[in-house]
Amino acid sequence: RVVCRHGMKPGDPEPPAFAETLRCARDGRWIVVDVKCPTEIGARGGSYTPYSGGAMHIVVTGQLSNAGIIRANGYDGWASGSSEVGGGGSVWISAKRMIGGGPIRANGQDDRRADGIGGGGRVALYLTGAGETFADYTGKIEAYGGHNKNCTTYYGAGTVYLHTADEDDEGGTLIINGGATNGKICALTEFTTDVTETSYDTVIITNGASVKLYKNTTITVRKDWLNYGTYAAEVADAENAAGTVVFTNAAATSHIIGKNPFAAFTCVTPGKRFAFGTGANDLFSIVAGGKLLLRGEDADGKRIELGPDTADAKWTISIADGASADMEGLSVTWSDASASPTKPTAKNSVDSGDNVDWTFVNIKVGEVITWAGAVSASWNQPGNWQTEEGKARVPAETDVIVIPGGLTTYPQLGESVKMNTVRVESGAQLDLATYDLTLTGDLTVAGRLVAQKVERIEVEGDISFAADSF
Repeated sequence: RVVCRHGMKPGDPEPPAFAETLRCARDGRWIVVDVKCPTEIGARGGSYTPYSGGAMHIVVTGQLSNAGIIRANGYDGWASGSSEVGGGGSVWISAKRMIGGGPIRANGQDDRRADGIGGGGRVALYLTGAGETFADYTGKIEAYGGHNKNCTTYYGAGTVYLHTADEDDEGGTLIINGGATNGKICALTEFTTDVTETSYDTVIITNGASVKLYKNTTITVRKDWLNYGTYAAEVADAENAAGTVVFTNAAATSHIIGKNPFAAFTCVTPGKRFAFGTGANDLFSIVAGGKLLLRGEDADGKRIELGPDTADAKWTISIADGASADMEGLSVTWSDASASPTKPTAKNSVDSGDNVDWTFVNIKVGEVITWAGAVSASWNQPGNWQTEEGKARVPAETDVIVIPGGLTTYPQLGESVKMNTVRVESGAQLDLATYDLTLTGDLTVAGRLVAQKVERIEVEGDISFAADSF
């Protein structure tokens, strides 16, 4: 069964000016993009009359053999000497088995003008036969963005999604391939809240592709994150969550490869294991304003394991000043944090050896931790705090927080926090900085508690304010 829809042609309603993102237009309306079951036609690539890629859905009960070309490309303006270009459309194929060497394409097309390039489309391929893999299909599978005549400007890559019968609905592999093998970086492939179906087994970013994850958008990964291109994400603010990558599935080791400046990296799956890249181009980092959340150890004592993907080699972690790192119930080995502005602290965790500049602490309920302000005003900087035992770490939810007077630098929240008890002593200050404060114990303010916007304070115990303190 084959279902097709033609792409844009002259006289069709005007689409968005550029097709560099994961969104396309049809009949002048924005539509939600489905990476796994794509049906969108392409959008125009520039300010001239567009011809974009169409959409096709091919369902084969048996085997699909492709010795030809299956394509939903945008109009090829470069080949014809025209300025008319368009974005790639959609190819969605389901078959018991796929063989052959013919290409499958949903490419944005090229142009002589730097501002008239088509963005990549979407390809989704499903194998329905048990045990079948894509190893038998040797053809290229492409959703490249177009480029200009001199190959100096590449537009955003589209998506290729591969799924086998042995994978469930949350699995499959997402490939974002820019097709730029000359070292150029493509324009952004943008994941916004418009994008649906964002759970995968593996995510691959390659050949110049540049991916950005916007606020309130989450990608869930169960196996590997392989970034050979460029990745960025927006951090949270008081009203919006960060662009977040969540890892699940304790049964699989997740390999984290490439330079990855995460705005939010989350795993709360006990027993999960991470293997981080150890090469010169591998760096696991949390940006300023970002958050690292790792919480392992269940009733069976299963921890989240952090280690290298190469035996006896160091993997590098960097947590920016102003970032938040909430790590508990871990087992860590062969990690180098010597260049990290914020040194990582793992609570109730195991130092499994060969770690540099990590701190491992066991936290007691009701432990007193005091603000020192030795590094900055960041609440989430371990060096700004000191426990009763003289150790530097970020406050835990069960702590009693003391902020003494007589200092030059005082804390400012970088996210909403939940604590036990907070005491702001005379001459001291705590700036909520638009974030909420939740306490399971008491709040005592003899100094100043500063609110800047619409902060919310919830206290389950008692509140005491001295004169002129709030």
